[in-house]
Amino acid sequence: MAHNGRMLKDYTLPSLEMFRGKITEDPNQHLKQFLQLCDTFKYNGVTNDAIRLRLFPFSLMDNAFSWLDLKAPRYIMTWDELVGKFLQRFFPISKIIQPMREIVTFKQLEGESFHESCEHFKMLIQICPHHGLLEWP
Repeated sequence: MAHNGRMLKDYTLPSLEMFRGKITEDPNQHLKQFLQLCDTFKYNGVTNDAIRLRLFPFSLMDNAFSWLDLKAPRYIMTWDELVGKFLQRFFPISKIIQPMREIVTFKQLEGESFHESCEHFKMLIQICPHHGLLEWP
């Protein structure tokens, strides 16, 4: 691969595990890893959203790919819209109920340090990033 007139030797593209749409898979984690991969691509005059929309189908297989193939490109025009529909399909409300219950009733456990409690809460927020609570500064 050439860059500024030089060859970049031993360049490897960061890998991404394919998302199949299985109940055991975490769509939020897939999106997070996909965005990290997309951040390695920059093209003059091409928006991040355009890159994401173009590459996302290549991160899907099986049920997930079939779902997107039926939706796009006719019905999905923006990255935010794609993320919303993807999470709606593969992270249904039934998966949100328990993490949301734990978030809204969160208490520091007895014997748990403040730092450990904060880490525990952050983990819950990561499990359910569309929790609907206001972001803290």
